[in-house]
Amino acid sequence: MKQHQRISQRTTAQRTLFPIDQQQTSRRTMNRWLRTSLLLVFTLLVVAFLAAALIAWRPFIFNWQMRMIETSMTSEADYAVHLKDNAIDSIQIAPADAVYLDELVDAVEPTFRVHFTADRTVTGTARTTINAILQAHQPGEGQPIVLRTEQALQDPVVAEITGLADYVSDQTVNVNLDPFREQVTAIRSRLNQTLAFELVIVSQTFITLDLPGGSETFVETASLLIPLQEPVFRITRQDNRGPAELQPVTQTIRYQIHLDSIPYMIFLIAAGLSLLSLILLAATTCSRPKDRFWKTLRQMKRQLKGRLILIADKAWDPAWCVSIADFDSLAETVQKLKQPVYGYVDTFSAWPVAYFYTLSSENNYCYIYTEHPEALDQMMEPEEESETVMPLPILPEADELPDSDSSSEIRPIRPFGSD
Repeated sequence: MKQHQRISQRTTAQRTLFPIDQQQTSRRTMNRWLRTSLLLVFTLLVVAFLAAALIAWRPFIFNWQMRMIETSMTSEADYAVHLKDNAIDSIQIAPADAVYLDELVDAVEPTFRVHFTADRTVTGTARTTINAILQAHQPGEGQPIVLRTEQALQDPVVAEITGLADYVSDQTVNVNLDPFREQVTAIRSRLNQTLAFELVIVSQTFITLDLPGGSETFVETASLLIPLQEPVFRITRQDNRGPAELQPVTQTIRYQIHLDSIPYMIFLIAAGLSLLSLILLAATTCSRPKDRFWKTLRQMKRQLKGRLILIADKAWDPAWCVSIADFDSLAETVQKLKQPVYGYVDTFSAWPVAYFYTLSSENNYCYIYTEHPEALDQMMEPEEESETVMPLPILPEADELPDSDSSSEIRPIRPFGSD
């Protein structure tokens, strides 16, 4: 009997509680996460198909910075000083990094070494040039250059770099100083000024690599500075010695995306079908309402820790106890008074309901928790039973009755006091 009442209450409550039910709106209730996921999937499909249609109709071009390779280059400048014949007995070459007399020096033989390193094998070309620069400036350090002439000492040297990660270039040239001394004498005679002249021997190595983003050129320079027509002079090196760390090389890669094999109308049709599915799903379904019942019930159990006794059935009628409006006050009171609280969770109804009951002196107190209290009030109202009203029969008057002296008919007996 009790189970029948619960099923009847559940059916009635379902019609009362959910006004957006399938019976009234024809919208099917779905799991919230499933419906959201499907809506998101259809939305992404619409965007993807529209983007594909745009790319199929018109190429899409964009640039991207990418690290292509890591390289390092070092250079070393060395030299040998050739002395004039019979300048010093049995000495033809003077040591480097020494002090030299101009009248004894005949030529300088520089040696330039360039070391190129990459983090992987590369393909390209290496081109090396050696030039002589004659320059003049006012006496003293840091003075601006007032005269400058340049000439090549040799033809450019070109080498192929194929499948190498390490490349070394050694170039040597013999520079006779007498022609440059004659140029200095001629210039001084024309200018009639006091100038300091220097001969700069410069070596430049250009390494061009073939990379996905195009050709990339790396340049390394080394030089020797030789003072001219100075009685005593020193040769100054300018190079990049020592180990060097690999430096990244980035290039701008240009990408072009064009879906020319598929007509753009195919993607537009697919986008339209996805949009239609999205609209139908949003219009014909709805998410289940959120129910925080079980989370709140766990919090209530923690508040009644040590005082709560869960029973398997509701053994009391809420109409026989005093209803408590605040659960927190109930929890604080039973903890202070150390009284037990009986709890029952009804899962047979259309929605879960938790009943709490406690005894205190002469009164019984109870608290009912549910996410839908308005529907609970309607469910707990007593149902009106349909009663069949039987009409009372109307008795005839005495003068309307037939004579029955010798009849065996039964006379109706009227109530006392009626004439």
